[in-house]
Amino acid sequence: MTTKEELLKFAEEQYYGRGQNPRDIPLWEILLLEHANKEYIMENSTGEIVSSGFPDTGDRYSPGFYYDLDDAISALESNSCDIQEGCYEAALISCKFQGLYPCCTVGARLYYVWDRQNKKFVQSEEPRIFKHVAF
Repeated sequence: MTTKEELLKFAEEQYYGRGQNPRDIPLWEILLLEHANKEYIMENSTGEIVSSGFPDTGDRYSPGFYYDLDDAISALESNSCDIQEGCYEAALISCKFQGLYPCCTVGARLYYVWDRQNKKFVQSEEPRIFKHVAF
């Protein structure tokens, strides 16, 4: 499970690796996922139903981003503005920088699942199926 400290270290390394441009600061995007641990099942060329090895996250929605990681964590964990909306099982807080295709790989994101009993998002270990996926 990626920690907040590891995520901040990743952002700092990216900042230095990208040339230390003062305008190039990390964005902490919140991405909501409909399914937490579901695998995409597909039909192969012979008509056989097989596992794809990729997650089926269902609908995805990004309600916004913050310039401060603590603000993003607080908004997600407190279900600010009811961002869970009764339909999202999981969420990611990811470190992204400006530009095209700012993909977010393992180590550059925090993973959360919806705790139905306590009605809040809690940080969790990413499902194994997410390990090779960039969001």
